[in-house]
Amino acid sequence: MKKTLLSAVAGLAVIGSACAAGPDTCNPDKYVWVEKDELCIPKNPCKSKSDVIRDAYCSTVFSNVQLSNWRYSIRVVQAYLRKQRGLSMTNIKDIPYDKDTSFLGQDYIPAKTSDGGYIVFEFDDLSDLGGADVRNGIAQAVCIVYSGRDLNFEQYGGREDFFGCKRVSESDCLEMAQMMTELRDGHLVTASYELYSDGSGYLCNLTFEK
Repeated sequence: MKKTLLSAVAGLAVIGSACAAGPDTCNPDKYVWVEKDELCIPKNPCKSKSDVIRDAYCSTVFSNVQLSNWRYSIRVVQAYLRKQRGLSMTNIKDIPYDKDTSFLGQDYIPAKTSDGGYIVFEFDDLSDLGGADVRNGIAQAVCIVYSGRDLNFEQYGGREDFFGCKRVSESDCLEMAQMMTELRDGHLVTASYELYSDGSGYLCNLTFEK
């Protein structure tokens, strides 16, 4: 991967998209130094014109998720990094909690990781105030955290209080309900772990209590 990145950025350096310069020459206003790869890349690689840069440093796993505020998205990213990659997020205090988010277009969370890496996570919206949308976003985000994929998330018949998540363990299912309760400011979310009707596996059902 590193050889691929270095060969790609050699050409990109000409147009200023990325370069292998040292950290002292990496302009912090527009770029970030990635210690793991010894590269200076755009702060938001998700908007890079380079497929190599986007694939290496932009995660779209939450690109369809809407949440109500910036703080919740950071907690979701922390949990995802810990659960799916065994990493911690090291720049939490550096992210401004009063950062503007957009009602139109995507929002982004930059994460420096404990292995010296850098990933920007793309979200659909981090300023959604609609009750149903926020519940859906919380359930969807937590399912991704624990199952690793958006495709494992289910919303039942348009209901606003009942969701499902595939390919998680029973202990994960209980932890998911707890995390969703916390993201819902203490309003209870309950979980049940049930066998599929065809007996092919288990499903974590999550219910937002009134």
